[in-house]
Amino acid sequence: MLTLRFTLIVLIGLGFTSCVDYTPAPVSMEQIDHDFAARKLPAQKRAWTVQDFILLSKKYQAGREQAAAQYATAQAALITAGGSVNPAVSLVPGINTSAASNSPSGIPLVSFDLLWETAHKKDLRLLKAQQQVFKAGFALQDTEWQLDAAVRHAGWNLYFAQERQKLLAQEVAAQEKVFDLVKHQLDAGLIAPTEVQSQDLVGRKARLDLADADAAVLEARAQLAEAVGVPAQALERAKMNLTVNPPSPRTASQAVNRVRQVALTHRPDVAMALADYASEEANLALEVAKQYPDIKVSPGYQWDQGNNKWQLGLGFDLPLFHQNQGPIAEATARRREAQSRLEMLQAKISAEVDRVVPALQQAWKTYQVAQDLVKTQEQKKTTAVRRAQAGQSEPMETLLAEVDLISAQLVLVDRANKLAQQLEALEALTRPPLVTAARATAEKNSK
Repeated sequence: MLTLRFTLIVLIGLGFTSCVDYTPAPVSMEQIDHDFAARKLPAQKRAWTVQDFILLSKKYQAGREQAAAQYATAQAALITAGGSVNPAVSLVPGINTSAASNSPSGIPLVSFDLLWETAHKKDLRLLKAQQQVFKAGFALQDTEWQLDAAVRHAGWNLYFAQERQKLLAQEVAAQEKVFDLVKHQLDAGLIAPTEVQSQDLVGRKARLDLADADAAVLEARAQLAEAVGVPAQALERAKMNLTVNPPSPRTASQAVNRVRQVALTHRPDVAMALADYASEEANLALEVAKQYPDIKVSPGYQWDQGNNKWQLGLGFDLPLFHQNQGPIAEATARRREAQSRLEMLQAKISAEVDRVVPALQQAWKTYQVAQDLVKTQEQKKTTAVRRAQAGQSEPMETLLAEVDLISAQLVLVDRANKLAQQLEALEALTRPPLVTAARATAEKNSK
């Protein structure tokens, strides 16, 4: 009896020594708000580029931490799936009230319940959990790309908004010069008052466009701050170099040629859909395996009034009323759903390729046309300046040439913005960035 008691005490002690202590982690909304408001851009000598903001977002953007936590949750679920059922112990004290005097009356009973899983259920649970870990890993990768793309999109939007703001400010200044010259012509009796009114309307429209451009810059700066994970005021005085360099025709052509293959085989969301299907496949196999009952082994010992008695019990569920048909049918349907989601995703990707590739090619053509238009207007302005210097033209001709050049530059900015949007759409099809070399260089410089 002493040996049995000592064994039970040791087993119980070993079980409790491996327990994990609970550590509370209270959340304070005031502290979270204070910490966010205190975020600032680290000091650096050079201007902030899009890649710099992407690297900074890896530190501040909460979406990355959330994706990492989801991955950790999947890993913890893998530990749960691989765990075995703990044995159960039952202590049943007993006494024989009819025992003869001067003889032992105690009949204590100790029994253990051990579960032996059949049909490789544990292996199937592990396989299902492993696929969920793969899915969470690809989700983490996809989240990383999504957040990087959000910073890049916001940075490019701010760049084009600032370029448009700069050109519209030049246009307002040029229109004011034109308006002053028109008023002088009216005072000299060279033109009618309606021409002055018409020019005044043009100037007012230019000032309204500039006001809209100012608002667009503020909105784009706020979007960039949100994408990075810092307050908007942290970017107010930051020196930035967000220049967008369109790819060469050859680079764009190479990207288009490989986009379909990469999109259908290497995208993280495709890998997530495949892992999801594999998980449902393993889950169906697990539900099928549950048709076979697990075996419960129950060894026991009883000290019966000085006599040692040993017992060995076997138990299992009898599949008389059902053979797990319901869960099997549900798992079969979920597997079919996963297959349908995968097929829908592939069809969606193919449709996006068919839509994005022609749009990119068209955006590239219109961008080149806008470049030619700017060159033509630059030549006209140069000619007008030379004619004015030679006394062969009026000042109005030079001013109008300058206004036309600014208008052409605004068109070029808009076309460059559309080209950048199509490049983003192309990258969204493949998910791995088209500017891998640039990102690697930025990461190297930041170390």
